[in-house]
Amino acid sequence: VRVKTVEALTVAVIKFSGYATPDVVFGKRDECKGLLARDGVAYDAKEADTQLMMAQYNELFSLPWNRDNEVWLPIVKWPE
Repeated sequence: VRVKTVEALTVAVIKFSGYATPDVVFGKRDECKGLLARDGVAYDAKEADTQLMMAQYNELFSLPWNRDNEVWLPIVKWPE
């Protein structure tokens, strides 16, 4: 086992169910970007477009309506 300390990461998260196909994942990323822009939250646009972060929490063969997925976007700065 290796343990590594990494820099803290603050992310905005948008959840969705079903299969994480590219169209769905990129659509959710764009939806999250729009919500952040609307609320004046600065996010790392380059990171969001080049290194998408996603989390999936269920077994591979879970039924679509039972699948829990998230797209994460790194936050640079919250509005004051």
